[in-house]
Amino acid sequence: MRGMMRWASAMLALLVMMGCAGNRGGGGGGSDTVRVVVQNDGTIPTQVRVYLVPVSGPEIVVGSMSTLGSETLTARAPQIQGRYVLRAEGNGARLISPPIQLRSGDTVVWNMRLNQVLRP
Repeated sequence: MRGMMRWASAMLALLVMMGCAGNRGGGGGGSDTVRVVVQNDGTIPTQVRVYLVPVSGPEIVVGSMSTLGSETLTARAPQIQGRYVLRAEGNGARLISPPIQLRSGDTVVWNMRLNQVLRP
């Protein structure tokens, strides 16, 4: 019985260490990030969800925000490099930004009223 308890404790410790190692940097093996400053200043309060959409591959959920101001959101993915558009969806409406070239560590400002993406 004592041997089985030691074995179970050792296995539990191993699983915990493996889990902690896999979560380093937000994802297994690290992850790329891009900061997106979304400027809206809308007059109708609603929530929108913002996505980072590559030319090919899965889209990245950047986050949700109110349309009554500006907010800085962070996109995280195993790799961010190439041509993307930003997409906002809320209340049945959709807005797609002009394309922009991105790589990990970039910061962009999306003015939703003018639908412009700029680098600060």
